[in-house]
Amino acid sequence: MLRNNLITQFLLFAFLLAYSNSLYAQKENRKQMTMLRLGALGRVKETPVLTGAFKTGSGTDISLIHLRRVASTFYLGGGVGISAYVNPTTTTIPIYLSSAYYLRSRVSSPFLFLNAGLALRDKSFHDGEIIEPGIGWAFKIWKSAALTPEIGYRFQSYGRNEENGKISSLLLGIGISF
Repeated sequence: MLRNNLITQFLLFAFLLAYSNSLYAQKENRKQMTMLRLGALGRVKETPVLTGAFKTGSGTDISLIHLRRVASTFYLGGGVGISAYVNPTTTTIPIYLSSAYYLRSRVSSPFLFLNAGLALRDKSFHDGEIIEPGIGWAFKIWKSAALTPEIGYRFQSYGRNEENGKISSLLLGIGISF
């Protein structure tokens, strides 16, 4: 029940932030942007390898990222999200610094991104670090709005019952940026 309330509050916050930011969005030469990303996480590797039912698993990710332009094609900012994994079932709240480098200075452009920060865990796991490099393409869909399919790789550390480990996941995401 608490998890559903948390997700509902996060989605409401994400919508309000994206809407308020879109009111001030620039056109081709925008100085800031907000991206709402929905993603699927396919676990590739886990160290140490969990046994039994925990050998395989996947997850979903919802992230809100706000970036400010610091150079003509380079953006820096921060993000927050909710990631839910199965096998083992756990929810993390990643909070990270985000950077994006667009290869062209237009709304429609390929881009590289890097997110790095902390993944806050539920009570069965301990907090850990998160690093997420990837690539994507921003397709202009309306004035300053773009649809952003992306692919990345998430490295995430965790602790559980005196045991430390790492989860590596392939991230397939689709987002909309304002």
